[in-house]
Amino acid sequence: MFAVGPIGGGGTFQRFLNLSSRVATVAGKNCHGFSRLVAVRSSKCDRMPERSWHLLLVIPVLLSLYEAAVSATPQEAAVLAQLKDIWSIGDNKVNRWNESVDACNGPWPGITCGLKDAITVPKKCLISNTSCKVTHLDLSNSSLTGEIPFILGGLSNLLSLDLHGNQLVGEVATQLFYGFPHLCHVDFSYNYFNDTIPKLNRAKIEDSNWEHNCFSEYGGCRLLPNMRPLCECQNMTALLLPKCPSWVRKNPIVLYVLVGVCPFSVILCSFLVVMFCFLRRQRKNPIIRRTCSSKIQSVECRPFTYQELEEATNNFHDNRLLGCGGSGSVYQGRFANGSCMVVKQLVKAADYGDTDFWKEVLTIGAIHHPNVVRLRGYCKESRGLERLLVYDYMPNGSVLDALLSNDVHLLPWSRRYSIALATACGLEYLHEHCSPRIIHKGVKPSNILLDRNFTARVGDFGLAKIGCSEQTHIGPQVFVDPDYVLTGRLTDKSDVFSFGMFLLVLIKGRQVLETPGKAQLFSRIQVLAKADDPSDFVDPRLRGVFDKTQITLCAQIALLCTRILPDLRPTMGEIRRILDGTANIPLTTSLINSPGSSSRGSFASECPTPSIGSCYGHRAGSFISDCYMSSSICHGGSDSV
Repeated sequence: MFAVGPIGGGGTFQRFLNLSSRVATVAGKNCHGFSRLVAVRSSKCDRMPERSWHLLLVIPVLLSLYEAAVSATPQEAAVLAQLKDIWSIGDNKVNRWNESVDACNGPWPGITCGLKDAITVPKKCLISNTSCKVTHLDLSNSSLTGEIPFILGGLSNLLSLDLHGNQLVGEVATQLFYGFPHLCHVDFSYNYFNDTIPKLNRAKIEDSNWEHNCFSEYGGCRLLPNMRPLCECQNMTALLLPKCPSWVRKNPIVLYVLVGVCPFSVILCSFLVVMFCFLRRQRKNPIIRRTCSSKIQSVECRPFTYQELEEATNNFHDNRLLGCGGSGSVYQGRFANGSCMVVKQLVKAADYGDTDFWKEVLTIGAIHHPNVVRLRGYCKESRGLERLLVYDYMPNGSVLDALLSNDVHLLPWSRRYSIALATACGLEYLHEHCSPRIIHKGVKPSNILLDRNFTARVGDFGLAKIGCSEQTHIGPQVFVDPDYVLTGRLTDKSDVFSFGMFLLVLIKGRQVLETPGKAQLFSRIQVLAKADDPSDFVDPRLRGVFDKTQITLCAQIALLCTRILPDLRPTMGEIRRILDGTANIPLTTSLINSPGSSSRGSFASECPTPSIGSCYGHRAGSFISDCYMSSSICHGGSDSV
């Protein structure tokens, strides 16, 4: 069945002698001995039956049949020897087959043997013994190349054949496995075999692996699943696949139906969807049908569906979380049209009703100012207490992010002064140009956001800050108005106090955030406001590059903003005019008096400042991308959102 060449040695010759002896014995019984058979003109032999001479003619025939049988069923030792000649390349398992050691008694790497009577039990034996058979051949990851030689079929007692992880090519003929009656495990994966997977007897071969090859269905135009890439197969093998028929040729009737029916169906469905959405929106949101108005520019608030916001925030995944605050969690949203916005998921509160939510949407949605983060839309669906707001996305994060950044060039003094002026513009608009008046209540570095051009925008203000609400203040204590802590009254001067502390942060940088209480900060403001040379009191990250006049001006404004009595503090409009140079700072005796000398008792109970990062949430700047909304500075610019 498998031609392997001559099998030499004394084994063949010994079998020949045995066969000759048996034939001679048969002939001798009829001629009284084999020697008399060959005697010339022996009388008894002359009388030997004619049919007995036929035995002499059988001997050549038997020898021919025996030689054919020997060449068709080779010894397994000869099969392994020929496999070594074919696959002994480089430093692989086959190359380590040592001929001085018996293949089964060594054993050779990748070869497991067993006795024929107990073939499933691995056992060392001598391969020259006829009962010793090779049962497992593992040549995986051996850098084998070429096609599978048919000589492999000579190992007819294999239980397991593992050739995975090589570079074998060509077809795997089904006939190869006819010579393995006991085979139950086959692993030909991670090679480059092509054509079709051989049809095996699945009842016997329980475990087979053909993945990561180049197999296809018979006549198929594509590779089977879990195969190698087509380009890789074409580079390594002569793989030729027929061209796949087009969808049009395979489905001509469907194409005709689509061309004829689809346009009408699309128009009809679109009309029905538009009517359904229109009627549903009128029924569910009667208040939001009107357009939000503003003294600057009329704005229309866009309603979003909850599904849209879920898709934009990846189901509100943590990797889109920008920060968490007292009013809710803030996520980055990437929408289908490529735009980037911020989705704020408000805290679920039973005492925060639908009327309050619509009031917030209409009030904040009407704000359209270049230094205030703009509300783009809202979502309020029948999902319990779930309410969401959508704002412009600020790609450069917050002022706090910039202060905590390792990039010392991110906030030069010129940019800090522009941020102070823009923040004053935004707060002035909320206090003096909105109806009802909006008190921010949380002016601090983490709530002053920076757009693509590092223009400051006031963010994170909501319903709890509209008018004179008595809600509990949320934020670091260093920015909280002491008068509000003592009296519980929230006014626009509370924001003025926080703005003064914000100015101090711009001047001194991180040091303010690390100061344990207000008393030390107030003394620093006084010293800084009265210093002839403020260089020793300025943020060292500025490296001495700043305008001393502007530093002193900001320090004096901060001193005015942090006066103990709220009525003595300036308004945000006055502060803005001082910063942009259209008004002078009032030089009064109260400016040089210590704000704590007369009312130190107001700060008898100092609250330690929380550690940096414990109250600001996640760093929004880590989500900087090319998604942004354009903005302009407070004065002389126009909002192009």
